[in-house]
Amino acid sequence: MTKNYALVIGINQYTNLQSLRFAKRDAELMQAFFKQEARFDQVFYFSDNSPEILPYQGSPIQTRPTYGNLRYFLRAQFDRPFLSADDNFWFFFSGHGNRYADRDYLMPSDSDLGSIEHTAISINYLTERLRRCGANNVVMVLDACRSEGRRSGVGISNEGYRGIISIYACRPNESSYEIEHKDIQQGAFTYVLLQALRNQLKGSHFNIEQLDEYLRRQVKEINSKYGKPVQTPAIGVESITQRSLVLLSQFKLINQKIPKADTSAQCEQSNLENRQYFTYTLIGHQNAVRVVNFSPDGINLASCSNEEIVKIWDLKTRQSFDIEAGSNYIYSIAFSANNRFLATGGLEEVIDIWDLQNWEHIYSLKDSGVVTSMSFTPDNRLLISGCTDSKIRVWNLEIRERKSILSGHSGAIQSLAISPDGKLLVSGSDDNKVKLWNLETGKSVRTFFHKNKFGVNSVAFSHDGQLIASGSHDKTVKIWGLESSQPLSILDKFTDAIHAVVFSPNDQLLICGTNDKKVQVWNISNINKAKLVHDLEGHTGCVSSVAISPDGETLASGSSDRTIRIWKGYLSQDFGGKPPTASQTKLNTSSPNTESERQRFESVIKALNNSVLPWKRIDLKEDQKAILWGAWRGKTYAVIASETNHSSTYLRRIAQELWERLSARLGERVDKDNFRKLIEKRFDETS
Repeated sequence: MTKNYALVIGINQYTNLQSLRFAKRDAELMQAFFKQEARFDQVFYFSDNSPEILPYQGSPIQTRPTYGNLRYFLRAQFDRPFLSADDNFWFFFSGHGNRYADRDYLMPSDSDLGSIEHTAISINYLTERLRRCGANNVVMVLDACRSEGRRSGVGISNEGYRGIISIYACRPNESSYEIEHKDIQQGAFTYVLLQALRNQLKGSHFNIEQLDEYLRRQVKEINSKYGKPVQTPAIGVESITQRSLVLLSQFKLINQKIPKADTSAQCEQSNLENRQYFTYTLIGHQNAVRVVNFSPDGINLASCSNEEIVKIWDLKTRQSFDIEAGSNYIYSIAFSANNRFLATGGLEEVIDIWDLQNWEHIYSLKDSGVVTSMSFTPDNRLLISGCTDSKIRVWNLEIRERKSILSGHSGAIQSLAISPDGKLLVSGSDDNKVKLWNLETGKSVRTFFHKNKFGVNSVAFSHDGQLIASGSHDKTVKIWGLESSQPLSILDKFTDAIHAVVFSPNDQLLICGTNDKKVQVWNISNINKAKLVHDLEGHTGCVSSVAISPDGETLASGSSDRTIRIWKGYLSQDFGGKPPTASQTKLNTSSPNTESERQRFESVIKALNNSVLPWKRIDLKEDQKAILWGAWRGKTYAVIASETNHSSTYLRRIAQELWERLSARLGERVDKDNFRKLIEKRFDETS
């Protein structure tokens, strides 16, 4: 039977901040709703004068919402899972919030603006603890940044946190207002939220999308009625298709397909018993698919065709959510590196920027040609666009204005790619040229040529930033170094034009989409002896776009046959030419190499426990061990993230702390790239 738990916090009285009138009342009403109406199994309640929590064992827990009490409870209660995956956990906070040093904080009753990091609860820390409850369904409701007048300071952002459905009372640049009228005497947001939840119990089942619309509409109406400024609730989700989740009367979250998404998926699998090789097809576009692009976290795939929508596919459910772009036929799409924004551009000579957390159109940039290609810089500060007018434009997203124009091509720009360090740009054009640009100076530093009259269709940077690949109508793919105008290698075994090229994350493979309906996988580990290892067939039209997931495990291809095919298992390290037979794959379900690697890793760690590196005193957590194991194998953070079901951003943050601690302990710099070499050296010295 599904269990439902909640943690409710409401703070009126602040020691160092302006006190509030109805935050505590909001929390009282939410607590009463969860316990008495929704019949939750357990509700933990913290407010100005709430009673102690009596645990099953140990001393009573003080519930005055001070920093110390809240930190203690989050640490003790969420030390280990106490719910099952199908259960539900709700968190509600009513009080002050603040944003400091690019992090969001909830302000306990004794918090101090002069020492936020040491007296406030980081939402990153909070969500990390909440996820430990064991439930897959975690809902975080924040009625923070509350004010009776104009707010001072900076509010929390409307981010989506991994594994959490986040419901916010207002946008970051707004306040959450309290209604003093005797019939309400609550915060406007919580008043409306309770109405919505009560409607749930009566059988009006909102999904997240509908709840979002209801909150915005009703809060706007009630604030207008009582003379309050604009306040816009927002919902942040980890995955776009979470917006189709339904809150049932039992408060269990289930999937409901969004009605306007007319999509389906067909699955064709081989060797299903060990899933080493399989593929499925995503169907939903009405016209030829032009571009496919993985989100940086690998959860979603974006696609566009010659129509006014962009489809966002959830790769687990294989359902899609549509972005409607008005009359603009979309030719190009790009995710920001931080997974917060999506840029779309096309026929109308306009670039639209979308917020993927609140799922809203934010603003537009006016271009001067049909937008054919776009790319964000790794720091998310710049967006580069290429157009049919032969110009490349650099946009400063912080001020939402054009920074510069790069001129040098004489034909339409067909493809752009930015180096991993964000310093260089490569462009491919109908003028048969591939140009390399210095983004800081805006100058062209090198030009490469495809000697044909049809032009360059696609360009790509390797992940180490040292190689460029270009595909052309001349039936060749050329691989270039940064210092020479002559290609390092020419792949010329194609029978038709190449429309798309992309490097695998480890730069060992190059994937090409061709006009003869194929996806080809080339082993380029030896640049002088590139070898075709997979010739993937299945599309019935030319392959216009290819993309690889951040973990390097999944390949996507878009085609003029209006479909997207997802390929699994074809980017493995063995680089074999054909998928093995079922009998062969049964012999390879475990990898002796992996097992021996793991044994070596464990033996080194064990030997170092009481010698050079005192691991026990460092007290490694599971996430930290996973990072070390990934570093030992030379894996990227994206791969480690996929293995641990964490986001790359989260892993990079805790990895940075881990490397700093190990560096201090060992007396020399330790990072992901040198970890194994350094540790094995120490091991050999002490063996």
